[in-house]
Amino acid sequence: MLSGFLGLFGRQTVISDQVKQWPDARRVLFHLIQSWSKALKDPEEIPVADVADLIRQFSEEFETIRKLGCEEGAKQGKCWPMKCDAINNVLEDVRLRLEEDPSQRFLMSQYLDMVARHFGRLTLQAYENTDVFAIRMDMMVDMEEERFRDERLKDDPEEAGREWRQLRAVSKRLCVAIKCCYCLQCGKRLVLNKELYQ
Repeated sequence: MLSGFLGLFGRQTVISDQVKQWPDARRVLFHLIQSWSKALKDPEEIPVADVADLIRQFSEEFETIRKLGCEEGAKQGKCWPMKCDAINNVLEDVRLRLEEDPSQRFLMSQYLDMVARHFGRLTLQAYENTDVFAIRMDMMVDMEEERFRDERLKDDPEEAGREWRQLRAVSKRLCVAIKCCYCLQCGKRLVLNKELYQ
């Protein structure tokens, strides 16, 4: 009786299958990106050209992920498309650099480590504290951001300093936070790091 009465005023939320399946798909793809990173660290694991080709195939499908934010039941932040674009752009950069200079495989493996964490924090529950995997990945990104605030290697002319600056630049590209987005991730960064996200 009561449920019928509430049904007159309430509307059941429709959630598409793609949105329901996103957490599992994201976890699989997160581990896939991490596996590419590990493969690049081991020269005997897989040819660099094969990793570049896998990244190209994944990048071509990324528009499907971007469109998930338009599916019924998605509660993504306004930052969702920008985060997707940032991740995909870095993946494309990794692919091109691997194709042009396979000796960069070790540096590109670190790029992919960062991409994996940022991919892992993509959530379609951006305003609720319920997506535990995304929360954990976002905390890892926080630790990474903190590491890149350390200025000690900034002016180091040696290889370590150059790599640090490149990794820091990639981290900045991936750390999307926009003022008009009130998702938990953007909100936290805008409150804690006002000077970085003006």
